[in-house]
Amino acid sequence: MSASEKQRAVVATADKSVRVSEKPLPTLRDDDVLLQVKAVTLNPTDWKHPYGGGLAEGASVGSDFAGVVVKPAGQFKAGDRVAGFTRGGKIDKDNGAFAEYAKSPSALLWKVPDSTSFEEAAAMGGIGSHTAVYALEKLGLPRWDKPAKEPIPILIFSGATSVGHYAVQLAKILNLKAYVTASPKWHNELKALGAHECFDYKDADVAEKIKKASGGSIKYGLDTISEKGSASTASEAFSDEGGKLALLLPYEKQASDPEQVKFMPILIYNAIDGNDQEGYKLLEAFNKDLPGLIEQKKFRSNPIKKMGTSLDQIKEGLDYLRDGKASGEKLAYTF
Repeated sequence: MSASEKQRAVVATADKSVRVSEKPLPTLRDDDVLLQVKAVTLNPTDWKHPYGGGLAEGASVGSDFAGVVVKPAGQFKAGDRVAGFTRGGKIDKDNGAFAEYAKSPSALLWKVPDSTSFEEAAAMGGIGSHTAVYALEKLGLPRWDKPAKEPIPILIFSGATSVGHYAVQLAKILNLKAYVTASPKWHNELKALGAHECFDYKDADVAEKIKKASGGSIKYGLDTISEKGSASTASEAFSDEGGKLALLLPYEKQASDPEQVKFMPILIYNAIDGNDQEGYKLLEAFNKDLPGLIEQKKFRSNPIKKMGTSLDQIKEGLDYLRDGKASGEKLAYTF
């Protein structure tokens, strides 16, 4: 396949929307894998970037993907089923998940087991799972391959989000005692994934109840919402000695927030765009072990909501996500 060949891809428009356009294939470096995209899943960032004016006109859109290797590199050969994620249109304006073809450094891909569908792979191999891995590492917690010898309490605020779904599973793998907030309808699901105890995040006394249930022992937390006061509420559930709370959005500490709690905004893109080499190596190591975790049934995808089979339908899904209609499910397209 020639790099001069064209493909169809979802791109950003000048009026802060998206459309499907014909454009060149992404330019490959020596260690880049080119893959034919078979499935994609959607993330909030996928609509926030183009709709918020964060992408140049014509830049590719989309993060999570799964597909089949066309041009091999690294440990992968032609025909391998792989999955991963990229920062659509940012690192390379011509590379995004929502396209007929996408590229990725081989280190940021993992081999999809035969038992896993492309939709599940796109969800598991994307921003959600890798953000959870990255956040727990930034908190200074053990890795998946070296779990804690004794249970470590952790607060996962909003476990029904995509990041929360994977953070709860990682907590079980790492031998963390996860205190999790979510809507009550998701409590049984989260306990099945590994949550130690669940709480209704809308309960006015939720922080007090978590602190009581944990015996005031929580020194680590991950807030997967990071807006509308969630960080302040989460910090109130911490030990009196304080601790560290990872956030997924920038945060300005409030006067009422506990002084002894360190608020730590993290950005997964730093691990793939050259700003955090240690983070890059972390994701590379996780990608090598992820297929085994899946085959051992220690890791599984979010519930999947199939939205369509065409790139032309993706805008509908982005609007659906933007309007807050998705809850505890991953929107997927299969090609």
